[in-house]
Amino acid sequence: MPKNGVAAHDPAENLIMTFSRTLLSIAVTAGLLSACSGGSDGSGSVGTPTPTPTTSSGKTIMGPISGFGSVIVNGVHYDVDGASVTSDGATITEADLKVGMIVRVSGQNNGDGTGTAVSLSFDDDLEGPISSIDSINKQMVVLGQTVIVSASTVFDGTTFDILTPGTVIEVSGFFDSTGNLRASLVEASDSTDFEVKGRITGLDVANETFLLGSLTVAYTGAVLEDIAELANGLFVEVKTAQPLQSGVFVAEEIEGEEEGVDAEEGEDLEIVGIVTDFSPEGFAVNGQRIRITSDTEFDEGSAASLANDIRIEVEGQVDANGVLIAEEISFEQESQIEVEASLDAVGANSITVLGREFKVSDRTFFKDSSAASDKFLNLGKLLTGQWVEVDAYQAADGSLVATSIERQETEEGATASIQGIVEESTPPSFSIIGITVTTDSNTSFEPADFFPQLGELTAVEGMVTADGVLLAESVERED
Repeated sequence: MPKNGVAAHDPAENLIMTFSRTLLSIAVTAGLLSACSGGSDGSGSVGTPTPTPTTSSGKTIMGPISGFGSVIVNGVHYDVDGASVTSDGATITEADLKVGMIVRVSGQNNGDGTGTAVSLSFDDDLEGPISSIDSINKQMVVLGQTVIVSASTVFDGTTFDILTPGTVIEVSGFFDSTGNLRASLVEASDSTDFEVKGRITGLDVANETFLLGSLTVAYTGAVLEDIAELANGLFVEVKTAQPLQSGVFVAEEIEGEEEGVDAEEGEDLEIVGIVTDFSPEGFAVNGQRIRITSDTEFDEGSAASLANDIRIEVEGQVDANGVLIAEEISFEQESQIEVEASLDAVGANSITVLGREFKVSDRTFFKDSSAASDKFLNLGKLLTGQWVEVDAYQAADGSLVATSIERQETEEGATASIQGIVEESTPPSFSIIGITVTTDSNTSFEPADFFPQLGELTAVEGMVTADGVLLAESVERED
């Protein structure tokens, strides 16, 4: 694909100039369609234009479910009564949906935070046994694919800490630029039917095998769907009901996976995901080719902020070649702040924990791990004194924005914990998000010679004193 490489301008200007030129070239635009890498929430909204209501003639949304009471996707409450709801092509009900699932919704966005779905579809990305776990880097390998978990990953029926090799899990997420799967949802599974998605490499026609990541797939006798013939570079989903044979996946069905969103020219499209295949000519999100222009608006970033593996939300219209012309791009913030403690207060649009207020929006994920196990947990159901774990980020204005809230069982004598960037440090005390942490001779440090310094990501566990200071029982440096 031709590159302009205009050295006389800065990178952001080059990017916009190049995209603008590309708009005039049908050949270059068509070339964009051939590249793609197939594929988790909270973001502050600063200066977002007033949305224009769309019609049911064509609005497609792709992103994670963040809550229920209707189905909340990308901050919009979609009514799915009467809609076609499917999982891997099979009909399901709203009750089968879970927070963290990456779904595709077609329907109407009313522009007021509500919408009506005509269809909602889900297709998991991976299901199979874990072969190895990297607890330090929060990664695991499943059927030869590296799965990365983060603060935004939702666990259902399990937790990362109790997973062991051999455990079967189902994963929904986004593929990054290296082909790793960034998990949005990890579910415990008792299925003996395994499936894996990826791009074919190492095709060996003579031995009828190929690779998906590090997984060897034997395809002798496999049924091909939506594929004329196998080839390196194809993005496929492979299924089997057989156990691994000496580490080899014996495929029974191989299906060509559509990359991007099958949208018509002029259709409005809104998609959340991770940037891949970035170049001055364009990039992809969840396999959907995207271009910016000089008219593209940016929220919480700029054209210069775009790069592989950045998580963004893109809104725009699809052109005649299936490329999404971006009207607005919002950069989603990484959640580095974690707080676990009892609720001090619950407001109309916020909660207070350890004396700090956290803003809550329709993009905040809710999960109930308490005995109530309320799938429809929301802000209005939280009560002062309940135990919660909050993941959050600090917005540019200094406010704390909750990306997820998990209600847990309240345990007598439970210790509070916080994780975040150290803002002040004067031994024996330091502060994180305005919370003073003090240490004494009983505090354990990891590593042993560590004391938190300004700017270091640090995790603390301890008891809250009467004056609101966290007396640390343990302090650990986080990578």
